[in-house]
Amino acid sequence: MFLRPGASFPDFDLPGSDGGHYSRSSFLEHAPATLFVIFKTDCPTSQFSLPYLNRLVDQIPRFSFVGVSQDDPRSTVEFLQQWGTRCTHILYEEEPYPLSDLLGVTNVPSLFLVAGSSEILASDFGYRQTFWEQVAQEAARQFSVAIGPIVPPDAPPWAAG
Repeated sequence: MFLRPGASFPDFDLPGSDGGHYSRSSFLEHAPATLFVIFKTDCPTSQFSLPYLNRLVDQIPRFSFVGVSQDDPRSTVEFLQQWGTRCTHILYEEEPYPLSDLLGVTNVPSLFLVAGSSEILASDFGYRQTFWEQVAQEAARQFSVAIGPIVPPDAPPWAAG
């Protein structure tokens, strides 16, 4: 079952793009909130929508946008370069996708805004402009800052994941 707000974000052990290994506490102990986004490089919804999250990182400099790729490092690097997605951290998850399984992920992209206490504050999959803006505003609230929109006004209102 897809984890919803109020649930606890599970612990994990995944390799990062820098060669290190990371767990839930690697991110949650250092910030009021962290955004985890599970994606696939060949997913059209991930391709067009993930770069919108750059605006969130730009507006909240201490914010962690953790991309969890379900693909190999080479494909992931090419994806990030091609689509201009600037995750603050990249993790890799190989089949059988242990973190995605714990989260109940069946569609990508899947977003989880997680408080430092491990509580999921917001979660959804695919792309809905209203949800992405809701996530941005909740992240801003967690960091006590004001931000503007993260999705361009000409963006589609939704896309299936």
